[in-house]
Amino acid sequence: MEHNNINSTNYLLTAGDNKYVLRHFTDGSTPEKIEKICQILIFCLENQANVVQPVKNKANCYVDRKRKLYLTKYYEGESCDETNYRTNDGLQDAARNLAILHLALSRVPIKYNYRGNHSYYQHPDERELAGVETVIKHKQDKDEIDEKVLKNLDYLSESFSENALLSRSLTRANQKKQLIHHDLHPGNVIFNNNRVVAILDFNAMRKGERIEDVAFASFRFSHSEKRNVAEMKKCIKLFVDTYLLYNDIDRPLACLDYYLIHEILGRLSFILRKRYFTGSNVWSTDFSKNLGFLKLAREMGPLWA
Repeated sequence: MEHNNINSTNYLLTAGDNKYVLRHFTDGSTPEKIEKICQILIFCLENQANVVQPVKNKANCYVDRKRKLYLTKYYEGESCDETNYRTNDGLQDAARNLAILHLALSRVPIKYNYRGNHSYYQHPDERELAGVETVIKHKQDKDEIDEKVLKNLDYLSESFSENALLSRSLTRANQKKQLIHHDLHPGNVIFNNNRVVAILDFNAMRKGERIEDVAFASFRFSHSEKRNVAEMKKCIKLFVDTYLLYNDIDRPLACLDYYLIHEILGRLSFILRKRYFTGSNVWSTDFSKNLGFLKLAREMGPLWA
């Protein structure tokens, strides 16, 4: 099946009238982690959340540990399709489903605390950014990504510093954390007739605050080249208002833009550290996209008046 093949290779299987997706995970996730994710997905399904359904094998497990395979139900529909999530109906249904998913995840009885590559998402300081600049300047074969990083290092430094100041001004004590999806965007949702039929890809799931998911998802589901900043902000408000009909957010909504920018900066941090400190190009092709998200998010200013 068409996929980025960074985290897994997926195959469509048919058995009579039934269809399944066979997933070979290749991102370094342990079989134990994927098995627990599958167990959590079953719990979420039992609690009315529309998530992808894993299928048990003959060993009464979800994961073939030796081959790093697992099977899920196949869902008819589209992901990343403008006729779905970019309509108000689709956007609102995505918000509703996120709220219901959060309610289910808040009650999960399974212990889960996998945060692979967590240190890579930590925002770099000035010393580390200077190290990135040194690495690039000493490269003999700079490519387009290197040139773009070098050109925008001052902008990134300013963004990291500004977000750090906001972080210190927020009271982060006694924050209520629970499992969150942590990567909800249109490519990780299957729609059918403007309705969410399945939320996919829980590999980034971790403990966090609901507002982290809401900020990132509302931005991604509102993002479109056909929308200007004012229209996007209206869509973000519609997403959040819909979410609040089904669940609450512990943080003041005035913090929404901070959490959005913090998350985008975390993804940029991952790319910079992997590319320039470990020599890995994983997700490097997403640098330009996330830089564009950062510039747009900062241009939008406060998301909630």
